[in-house]
Amino acid sequence: MQPQRMNTVLVPESPSRQERIGAGVVAGAMAGIIFGMIMVEWAPLAPGRMMTLGHIVYGSPSVPAGWLFHLVLSGALGALFGWLIGGREYGLASGLGWGLVYGFALWIVGGLVVMPLLGGLPAFATVVRPALRETAVVSLLGHLAYGAILGVLVGIHSHIPLRPGSY
Repeated sequence: MQPQRMNTVLVPESPSRQERIGAGVVAGAMAGIIFGMIMVEWAPLAPGRMMTLGHIVYGSPSVPAGWLFHLVLSGALGALFGWLIGGREYGLASGLGWGLVYGFALWIVGGLVVMPLLGGLPAFATVVRPALRETAVVSLLGHLAYGAILGVLVGIHSHIPLRPGSY
């Protein structure tokens, strides 16, 4: 009698919540680099934003300190994203969608409330004051880019490593 031969395929192993948190940290830092570059390149107040972050964290208006804080915060927010999605079935398309939702929520909380308050302005000043609206739009685009990159990278991680399976 001949041994039966089974076809072997690679199927995604669903990552644990802890693995997704770790992936979120790395993906968040990577997405934070892109987000920071968008802000510095296109937002009129962005160099001041990095100095403001440096001043709040280290007590001096330091752009490198601001970048360091921005990247640490990006990684931490990425970890939060990984924790929130937990063990759900998750792919690239849903990653993009959830990432965009997450980026939009971060823009409302961070871009419209926290950053204006840290800069000595009232919450929502960037959308209420005409002179600041360009900054609000660039901040929205940056937060959406951050969320999209974060969601897609965590979605890619959700499809690796592959384990052998049979059908």
